[in-house]
Amino acid sequence: MHLALDELYPRTPECIVLLFDLRDPEACEQVHRLRAVWQEDSDLEALGPEHMILFLFPGAQRVLP
Repeated sequence: MHLALDELYPRTPECIVLLFDLRDPEACEQVHRLRAVWQEDSDLEALGPEHMILFLFPGAQRVLP
């Protein structure tokens, strides 16, 4: 078994991006739950009235271009 090189595929992502369709009530609840759990290690951005992006920063690496 061969593993991918750490330089190409780091094990700790700098940012995880989740897209939510808020027309689904469960998605709306989930985005609020995740935001509450991640608190200052996350950011929300609206893509219009029905879609949100949730950015998660594992290890508190909050660098967005």
